[in-house]
Amino acid sequence: MQTQPLISIIMAAYNIEKWVGECIESVLAQTYTHWQLIAVDDGSTDKSGAVIDSFAAADKRIVPLHLQNGGLSTARNEGVKHAEGELIYFLDGDDRMLPDLLATLVRHMQQTDSDIVVCGYYDDYTDHRTQCPPCKGEPGTFEHNEALAKILRDEVNSAVWNKLLKRHTVVKEFPPNLYHEDHAVMAAYFAAAKRVTFIPDPLYLYRQRRGSIMNNNANARRHHDVFIAEKMRYAVAEANGMHDIGVQQMVMRAYRCKQKLLKSSAPLGERQRYLRDIIDEIRPLYAEGKRVLKPSKRRKMWLWLHLPITPAVVAMFSITRHKRARKVKEEQLYN
Repeated sequence: MQTQPLISIIMAAYNIEKWVGECIESVLAQTYTHWQLIAVDDGSTDKSGAVIDSFAAADKRIVPLHLQNGGLSTARNEGVKHAEGELIYFLDGDDRMLPDLLATLVRHMQQTDSDIVVCGYYDDYTDHRTQCPPCKGEPGTFEHNEALAKILRDEVNSAVWNKLLKRHTVVKEFPPNLYHEDHAVMAAYFAAAKRVTFIPDPLYLYRQRRGSIMNNNANARRHHDVFIAEKMRYAVAEANGMHDIGVQQMVMRAYRCKQKLLKSSAPLGERQRYLRDIIDEIRPLYAEGKRVLKPSKRRKMWLWLHLPITPAVVAMFSITRHKRARKVKEEQLYN
């Protein structure tokens, strides 16, 4: 008979009193009961901390932590320091777990002797849910090199909230004051795993909220930060003999960030500054990028990356984008 390892669930909460109770209730409803919940109140100014305390008073498995506001990364890092389990699960305080999540992930971890198990999830909107797979391609169990290549190629969602981790894989702290902190650390976690299993079961409800920081088109810094996170992943690729994948992803990430900055409604000067920083970062990789990219993609990316963000370029991009969107809509109507 398999043992039931203790799972430390790290939940960070900041000003989400409307949803944090539902989140904790979803943990209490788990069919797998050998867990502790490290509930970190990141200096909330609403009643989130009080909600956490009320649940902790009723169940000793819930450990409340109250911090000064330091951001999501700081809250998660502090939660890990207080974790007692041999398994780690990160949970966002406004999301929910379906009742069989922990039991299913533990079962697959034990059956496959994996260090990380990744499940499918639902994008949870107010009026509907959209099912999302755990990875591109067929799910299954992958050895170290295959699994690491998948995460480096963005074939796996880098979010931490649909992954059960053996504690020894949590080798890197979340970088403070950086958007896309999950993207920055997950490749390092995969690099520490000898085997990773992906299962199709959608077991996590990822709440989609209007007005969240990551959905704010005026926030240009988040597009720059995802490039900084990609640079951290590049270091993991280099350390594990996957240089070509690392270079390709760095260049492609710079290209995508440029597109996002063009679409952003942030001040023009701010966008120009972030683009200059990105260009400076990838300049040493130009020669390598020419080698690893296909010729058609190479020409396109160098053109876009060196095209400055000016009012004229922004206007041109907007016109092209609107024409493309209108064409797609017409094709959908008449085909």
